[in-house]
Amino acid sequence: MANTADISRGMILKLDGSLYSVVEFGENKTARAAAKVWAKLKGVDNSRTIEKTWNSGDTIFPVRVEKESTSIFTRMKPAIILWTTAHSSK
Repeated sequence: MANTADISRGMILKLDGSLYSVVEFGENKTARAAAKVWAKLKGVDNSRTIEKTWNSGDTIFPVRVEKESTSIFTRMKPAIILWTTAHSSK
């Protein structure tokens, strides 16, 4: 768990059972009332865009998402094969 001070762009939050990525965020401070933190969120599992406002210090639920990086190895493998073939034939 974290609070609203930890919000940053690209952070993925769990909100109402769905995952949302933070696109923009900001803070509205007033002289007599508590500060409000707002964020523009884009759905990870759906393409919805919403805006959410919290009181400063409220609890949020960040989620860690790991992506499989097989495409990196696929691009690197032919270069390694060519390099080893070119140097081993000498």
